[in-house]
Amino acid sequence: MKRRIGLFVSCILFAAALMLISCGTADTGKSRQTIQRDRSEARTDAISSAKTKQADDKEDSKELTEAVSDSQKDAESELEASIRESLEASAEASIQESVKASIESSIEESIEASIEVSVQESVEASIEESLAESVQESIEASKEASIAESVEASAAAESSREASIAASEAEAASIAASEAEAASIAAREAEEASRAASEAEAASIAARQSEEASIAASEAEAASIAARQAEAVQQTAAPSVTYIGNSNTGKFHYPGCGSVNQMADHNKVYFYGSRDEPIGAGYVPCKKCNP
Repeated sequence: MKRRIGLFVSCILFAAALMLISCGTADTGKSRQTIQRDRSEARTDAISSAKTKQADDKEDSKELTEAVSDSQKDAESELEASIRESLEASAEASIQESVKASIESSIEESIEASIEVSVQESVEASIEESLAESVQESIEASKEASIAESVEASAAAESSREASIAASEAEAASIAASEAEAASIAAREAEEASRAASEAEAASIAARQSEEASIAASEAEAASIAARQAEAVQQTAAPSVTYIGNSNTGKFHYPGCGSVNQMADHNKVYFYGSRDEPIGAGYVPCKKCNP
């Protein structure tokens, strides 16, 4: 507020100065252009001062808003503290009441539980006593029944064992009879096998003898054929001409060569061996039959 008052006084003083300046200019006879310039400057100064005042007003408004905000925050803090205190007081009272109620309830429950436990223990003791008596009686009865059953079972087992022994002896006798029969069958089979082996051996001996006789007959037949062939060879054996030489030309030819037919009989020389024979005698091979 002090700043606003200062600004207002400054504006009044500035306006008075402008008036004095305007009066002074009128008295001195300034020109109209100068007066207009001064007025324009005065107007500009007034606008500038008004802007400054507006800025100051904004700053004062800001300060006032901050002060209001601070006071509002203080009020809220005080209100919050009072609410917290009242809530704490009410919570403490409710906690005390609930603790008292829970203590009373727990005391009542413990008393009731102890009464129930004592009653239950007495009932359970009586039940256990009666159960023990009945169990003892049932055990004795079951012992007697089981003894009787075990005696009967042992007698039945003994009779069953005797029957099993008798069955085993009968089975052993049957097995012995079966084994004896099997031995007899095996002996007969062995005898038959021996007889079959003897027959097979005799057949084999006969087969070998027959084969030997057949071989001997084949050999005799082959010897006969060889003898006949030797006799035929001896009867028909005659030297054959292998090459014919020409004593006039000094050449030798195959017997089938065409040059042999053109030869004179007194020029023919007969060769009965290999080609070495005519070559050794000084003859040369024919160019036509090329012996």
